[in-house]
Order: sequence, then structure tokens, then C-alpha cells
Amino acid sequence: MAKIPMKRFGKPEEVAELAAFLISGKAEYITGQSFVIDGGLTA
Repeated sequence: MAKIPMKRFGKPEEVAELAAFLISGKAEYITGQSFVIDGGLTA
């Protein structure tokens, strides 16, 4: 936990919000990306 800049584990809801955005029409121009949801652990 000390190595994570946000000092906490991610919540399933946070991942779900990104997934919901990516399947929405608002993300239709996004292609071929990798999204890291790790609280800043890998910079």
C-alpha cells in the first residue's frame, strides 16, 4: 500500500466507470489504447 501514490486500492466502481465510458458514444474516437488503473503505481 505504501508504494501506491493514492494510498489505497482501486474500487470496482472506478474500473466500471471507465468501461462504461469506453462503450459509450462519447469514446467513439478512441482506438487502440491501454488504460492503466493503478492509482499511480506505474508512472
